[in-house]
Amino acid sequence: MAHTEITERNYDSVLSDIEPIIKKADFAFANFESPVNDDLPQSSYPVFNCHSDYAEKIISSGFNVFSLGSKAAAALEEATGLVWDIGFAPN
Repeated sequence: MAHTEITERNYDSVLSDIEPIIKKADFAFANFESPVNDDLPQSSYPVFNCHSDYAEKIISSGFNVFSLGSKAAAALEEATGLVWDIGFAPN
């Protein structure tokens, strides 16, 4: 989803069709292929970036297992990454 140009800040419609299904699962896997940096504009290909409220919507929709290791997630040199935003990486 982060591969498309995101211009609105209300993400309720992003997963509304599948959210009930995702929330029923014990494990809901998402390949999160984007850095997360609120200080930079949201962007898509070739240099991805999304804001933490987008990542929070993915989590609140029921996803609870994430793959963060991808070339796209590391493409933005200034990005802190989802791991840093949720506090699991050392400074």
